[in-house]
Amino acid sequence: MIHLHKTDPVSLQLFVTAADAGSLTAAAQNNGISLAAASKRIADLEHHLEVKLLVRSKSGVVPTAAGQSLYQHALQVLARMEQLVLSMKDFESGATGQLRLAANTSALAGFLPDVLAHYNRLYPGISLDVEDMLSEEAVRAVETGVVELGIIGENTVMGALERIVCDEDELVFLLPAHHPLAEHASIDISDALQFNFVALARSSSLSRLIGTQAQLLNMPWKIVIQVRSFECVCRMVAAGLGMAVVPSKVVRSLVQDDQVAVRPLRGLALRRRLVMAMRNQGSISLPARKFVDLALQKIEHK
Repeated sequence: MIHLHKTDPVSLQLFVTAADAGSLTAAAQNNGISLAAASKRIADLEHHLEVKLLVRSKSGVVPTAAGQSLYQHALQVLARMEQLVLSMKDFESGATGQLRLAANTSALAGFLPDVLAHYNRLYPGISLDVEDMLSEEAVRAVETGVVELGIIGENTVMGALERIVCDEDELVFLLPAHHPLAEHASIDISDALQFNFVALARSSSLSRLIGTQAQLLNMPWKIVIQVRSFECVCRMVAAGLGMAVVPSKVVRSLVQDDQVAVRPLRGLALRRRLVMAMRNQGSISLPARKFVDLALQKIEHK
């Protein structure tokens, strides 16, 4: 009975080297073993495969017909094993794998696309799995292991998750160009709350921030329409449906016409931070670790 499970890569490599060199002595030297050890390995290989592989003579060795067939297969097997080793080395270095990430709208409309593009250029072998989620949804996705990293608003309840600040932006008012408040150099939140708003979902971290401030002022927050993205927010504001609070980076990337006005705000925390949330920083995968490192480098070079 042929015992393939006893056929090891070292013996296959030794056989290939012997066939190429026409010498078992040369094969032994190239593989760093004694001639006796090389001879035994070839004998064991022939025993396990139940065929004669090499014809030995004073001038060297020559593969038999079975040996020639094994030679071709052995080359393929050894090449695939080399690919396997290189692939595992890539995983060890973080050059391949998968990055599973959930991000809120502010991150997707702000700093994240540039970071992801840079990451993809550095590590083209890593596949990106990025989902658009509300901050609370992203927290649950991290907690349940659906994703490794969540990029969310700092004011989101995160429980025991670890967090690292990854971006900071300034909030501004976006309003239709002919809005009554557009003539003001800056706008107080208490004045703005007297008018209609376009907003993200109430459960978004930014909407919670505005809603909390409205409650503190004991004023209603008049939301005309809620949308899922800042692109839609900007379009609704440009159409004249209401004003909105948006990160300044969103304005720079999405607003390019004269249908809207941008004004500084007062009465609300101007600076808003986004954080990367994870279950355990020390146990995240190498693709995730490389993303964290790259995002932090981006912050340091701002």
